[in-house]
Amino acid sequence: MNKGGKSDIESNGEIPFAQSESLIPIDLGFQDSKDCQSMYKAVADGNLAAVKELLKRDPSLACRQQITGTGDRALHVAVYKKKTKLVRDLVNSVNDPSELELQDGHGYSACCYAATTDAVEVTDILIEKNARLCSIRNRNGTTPLELAVLYGNKKWALKNIRRAQFDDLLEQDWVKLLHDAVHNKMYGVALEILEKDGSLAVKKGEDQETALHVVAQLDISLGSSDRDFPKMEPGLHKLAKKLWEEIQKLARGDVLELIKNPSILHDAAKFGNVELIAMITSTYPELLGHMNNEGHSIFHIAVMHQQENILFLIKQPENCLRYNAILSEDINGNNLLHLAGKVQPRGGMTKIVCDPDVRMKKRHSWFKEVEKIVPPFFVEKKNKEGYKPIELFWKGQKNLFEESAKHLKSTAESGMLISMIILTVVFAAAFTPPGGYHQETGKPLLATLAPSPSPNDDGENKIWFSTYVIFDVLALLFSTCSILIFASILSSNYEEEQLLSSHKRLKFALTTLLFSLLFAISTFLSAFFLVAWKNEKLVRSFMVPTYVLLLGGISLQFFKLFPRANFIKKLYSSLKDEWSKQSVRFNYFE
Repeated sequence: MNKGGKSDIESNGEIPFAQSESLIPIDLGFQDSKDCQSMYKAVADGNLAAVKELLKRDPSLACRQQITGTGDRALHVAVYKKKTKLVRDLVNSVNDPSELELQDGHGYSACCYAATTDAVEVTDILIEKNARLCSIRNRNGTTPLELAVLYGNKKWALKNIRRAQFDDLLEQDWVKLLHDAVHNKMYGVALEILEKDGSLAVKKGEDQETALHVVAQLDISLGSSDRDFPKMEPGLHKLAKKLWEEIQKLARGDVLELIKNPSILHDAAKFGNVELIAMITSTYPELLGHMNNEGHSIFHIAVMHQQENILFLIKQPENCLRYNAILSEDINGNNLLHLAGKVQPRGGMTKIVCDPDVRMKKRHSWFKEVEKIVPPFFVEKKNKEGYKPIELFWKGQKNLFEESAKHLKSTAESGMLISMIILTVVFAAAFTPPGGYHQETGKPLLATLAPSPSPNDDGENKIWFSTYVIFDVLALLFSTCSILIFASILSSNYEEEQLLSSHKRLKFALTTLLFSLLFAISTFLSAFFLVAWKNEKLVRSFMVPTYVLLLGGISLQFFKLFPRANFIKKLYSSLKDEWSKQSVRFNYFE
């Protein structure tokens, strides 16, 4: 399509053979008659008998005549609603196959509606009557094949592309169809198009990109179970391999020109597609050191977009050219560590849904990770603007720093308020034991009960009173600790490095707050059991379920706060990371 909204064919004054004026049947237009109204209602309701009766009186109602003021035709309505039997009868009533090429008031043919609704069986009926319907363009110059791909109807597109002839469309139409199929992740359809003509792999579209460029721009992490080391889906890998095989049939110079302008590797690095990079550089290793117009290699791009799996290439001993790429600077004098300070959301994503302190920690951790692989002198080296890497990092994170500090302060204030409430409650509970005090001795009454008919009653009371005291003391201790830690956070200056340590203290403070809440409620439940322990039914129906729910809620919040706190998860994470790295090592470079 050109800028004017017309197809290239219309702009050049060329009309496909199936749409030449001599072949277009006479359109009777809309005649506001009772039969038209009845036909629309009959088709919409799927009333086959009524449709047959109307066709006997006027066969043109099937397709040639518009039955509504908006230009609807009976056949188009039946196709859109997937009324298979109705479509068959309407098609059989048409004598001239070219009538099926007529468009409705919206500029769509019946086959276009079949493509958009994935009506495969209906399409078979139409194609049986007129084999060239899939190449008939709508008002905007789009064919049914293109519509099926744009709407993501894989089954329809695959079947009709297989039976289409290459000459049914222009070469540029097939190129666009191929690119759209890759964009919509219809890899089987894309492979079927390449079976028509493998040379389409080297053809560029309107954006001057090939299908392999489109593959490089796909965010493969969205469909991968491992976002740190994402891998291509089997269908995408097969397609990429087929495209690369076709490209390699060109002369070496032409291959390099196609890969570099625009750069496929830089797009792949941005989205972490290390498999595609390995596939290309295994034949053309010199491309590892290729720089774009800004002086960035694939490693610079990987650092800017937090693609750890691309940096794994640096550690491969066979990649000799990686040293030049690492040591190089861009046009602004930024080295690899400078770019780590200008990190962008992974895969080009503009929004990350997480707390600002988490984002700050992730970006700082990434900066430190890159610092480990660059030469030591990079740490103090300045760019053309006079910034060291760490200075550029904090400059780039200024807004996030302020947002993180604000979030830290508000969380600490809220946590301190809750801790003070808990402290007040448990402090009062220490001097108001359940049952009150003995009037003569001044000791807690339930802790010094006189012997009862049951020899175990007095012992049970003492045990639960001791439990009550222990929980109260623990709640007092943990709430006091959390208040002190929250106070230290609120009194901080929120300087750069200090902010990161404050986040650790905040987690510790929230942990002590959770424990103080746990022990405070445990104190209440102990007091409840101390008073009502003889009523076993009441204890079982209230205390035990409440305590289980309490422990579950506290544990859930604890693991949200420390997602890797439990040993099993840490072990699983470690084994998974190690396995991922080994998979990258042996699979990407085999």
